[in-house]
Amino acid sequence: MGTSYDARKKQLQTDLQKALNEFFDIQDKARSVCLILI
Repeated sequence: MGTSYDARKKQLQTDLQKALNEFFDIQDKARSVCLILI
């Protein structure tokens, strides 16, 4: 049971990291677009 919990926790952290990276990537793109528009 402990190992499956650890694996799930690791998977959650990986998904969270992926989501954060995508979020910041989108934020950077949005910032670039705003700078171009200004």
